[in-house]
Amino acid sequence: MNRSAVKFLLSVPLVTLLIIAAGYATARILGWNPHLIESVVAGAVCAVAVTLALLPALLTRRQSQAAVAQAALIGTVVHMFLSLVLATIVFVGSLPPDRRVFLFWMLAYYWISLITLVALLARLINAAPRAPAAVATALPSNQPANP
Repeated sequence: MNRSAVKFLLSVPLVTLLIIAAGYATARILGWNPHLIESVVAGAVCAVAVTLALLPALLTRRQSQAAVAQAALIGTVVHMFLSLVLATIVFVGSLPPDRRVFLFWMLAYYWISLITLVALLARLINAAPRAPAAVATALPSNQPANP
């Protein structure tokens, strides 16, 4: 993996940390209990899901835009599936002290991480090389174009 791909992958946890900090600050300003443990666990679940969801598109980034777009669609499915599975493991395992609050933080972080993921995937799709135009096959001169 080259440097740009590593920087790309490192941007995901940084965005997640900024969102956790913004959520914590917003809750404090409004006078609510921010439930820091639940917030950090939900943020970690979404950060793992987004990072792993970027891998299919990163692995195909040197291929055509169509291939990267298909990998991006797979990435969004991976993100949804991993978010659901990891959140279920955390929820059933009773890792956070207040599981209901964890679900609310998880819901917020899921949508924010999905928006982040789609923005990053769109950048990858736009950076991918366009496929060359399809070459029309020439028909033999003795065959009509429309049978």
